[in-house]
Amino acid sequence: LDDKKLRTGIRRSKKDLSGFQKSVKSIGGSITKSLGAIGAGFAIGSIVTSAFNKIQDFEQAVANLASVSGKSASQISALVDNAKDVGAVSAFSATEVIALQTALAKLGNTEGQIISMTKSVGDFSIAVGTTAEEAAQFAGGTLKSFGKNANETKAVMETLAAATNKSGLDFNKLATALPIVGAAADASGFSLERTTAILGTLIDRNIDASTSGTALRNIFLRNAKAGRTYEEGLELISKSTNKLKTASELYGERGALVAKTLAETSAQTEILEKSITGVDGALDKMVKTRLDTTRGKTILLA
Repeated sequence: LDDKKLRTGIRRSKKDLSGFQKSVKSIGGSITKSLGAIGAGFAIGSIVTSAFNKIQDFEQAVANLASVSGKSASQISALVDNAKDVGAVSAFSATEVIALQTALAKLGNTEGQIISMTKSVGDFSIAVGTTAEEAAQFAGGTLKSFGKNANETKAVMETLAAATNKSGLDFNKLATALPIVGAAADASGFSLERTTAILGTLIDRNIDASTSGTALRNIFLRNAKAGRTYEEGLELISKSTNKLKTASELYGERGALVAKTLAETSAQTEILEKSITGVDGALDKMVKTRLDTTRGKTILLA
């Protein structure tokens, strides 16, 4: 072989290969730019679609609230403005706050009452980890059961939120038991704080929420029928040599175990009642703690 020709051929091959590599890089760069443009287009389209859906959801929520209120959308502007204000500084969107207001409206609350209740109910839902709408349904019913006014909403929410920190009660247990016993407790002269403390005492002893609420309601009803006070009934059980038998005679088989438990734990109930009474600031503290996490801060920025 001619060594000179061989070296010349190799140089030409390298030059051709180098040219080919440049062409490939150029084509690759063009493809990358094109794909990047397409990806950016999809991202922008997704953002626009999401924003449009949020607007639609908000408009529908406002329409639902207006319908429940028996007014037009323009006539509930104060509620809408309130929802936007609360949504701007909470973990909820304005649409979720509107759903909360709708639940309160369904309970017959006026516009002024709803505005007064919205922030505290929203904070309560964050503190106990439930939806704004569920919190509104529960809060509205509880206030009515105990004859509370809208301006007492924060105090009520603070008591209930504190109870979830001081006992085995959680939102689901409260939402199960309080609606069952609330009206009977109020009619018997029992405060929300005392009633909640009694339920907390029972829950702490593994008596389920439904049983606790039902048995306590029946205890109130039987006491009223017999003309005796709650304390008199528990004292009869406490002094008995056969507590379960006495409890059964006073409150029937279904209420006996609960009545016996309450007679044996009156001191603990009193301690719990004191710990959830007048707890001003408890709700704000719980909300701050819940949101003082990476996830919570992300929600606030959403």
